Amino acid sequence: MSLSKHWKFLLLTVAALTALFAFAACGDDDEEGDGGESATPTEAPAGARIDGGTLRIQASEPASLDPHFSSFASDIHLQRAIWRGLYSLDGQNEPQLSMAADFPDISEDGTVYTITLADGLLWSDGEPLVAKDFEWGIKRTCNNLVAGEYQYVLTGVVGCDAHYGAAAFDQALEDAIGVKAVDATTLEITLAQAQPTFTIILALWMTFPMPSHLFTATGDAWPTDPALLAYNGPYSLETFTPGQGHSLVPNPNWSAPQGVSPTLDKIVAT
Repeated sequence: MSLSKHWKFLLLTVAALTALFAFAACGDDDEEGDGGESATPTEAPAGARIDGGTLRIQASEPASLDPHFSSFASDIHLQRAIWRGLYSLDGQNEPQLSMAADFPDISEDGTVYTITLADGLLWSDGEPLVAKDFEWGIKRTCNNLVAGEYQYVLTGVVGCDAHYGAAAFDQALEDAIGVKAVDATTLEITLAQAQPTFTIILALWMTFPMPSHLFTATGDAWPTDPALLAYNGPYSLETFTPGQGHSLVPNPNWSAPQGVSPTLDKIVAT
């Protein structure tokens, strides 16, 4: 499949995921639910947000919780609920502010993107969300130990292909990737050539941040135990039991872009 066809498929996937999980993942979207544990659903106007209660859904079990590896829709719609990137996409696939304070400052030649994080960002465990977490997230997708299935989307990032295609892990190759945290709130990304679609890419799951305070290296295995992870999306993963399902609860440290926060008490997927 050509790169242009891959890109069209990627945008169609994003559009489908936005529609599929809009009720749970916030943004500019609405939430719907059964209003609680009762078998009698709450009456509400179409499109209205539901206050409180538990939403029970049927969902395919994700093959992986790792956003830097994943390619299946069942994985990505869950990951989008519990992690978010610098930007999010609206219903027209236009980038909107999420963890970033503003849109990128782009160099005249279009190759250097400087992004400032919003103030006061926290992970679900209360630790600060910093630029290093986004640096590590992108480098993790480029890491040959992780073998991210959508790494090709980041082929424009300097050094990403070289690290991904190496026969063995090489720290020097990882250090040469064109992504660096200038300071706690500033991320700089260098591309091999100008790429007008790159801000869209910064809204996709392969660029989601990695909670670097919980890991020692970008190539560390992504755990399935929710207690070993931290989240920066609207929900936190409360339970995950392979073969049985998972549950989500509101993230108390969600930064609520556009002021929209979860209204459901819990989402249970089986």
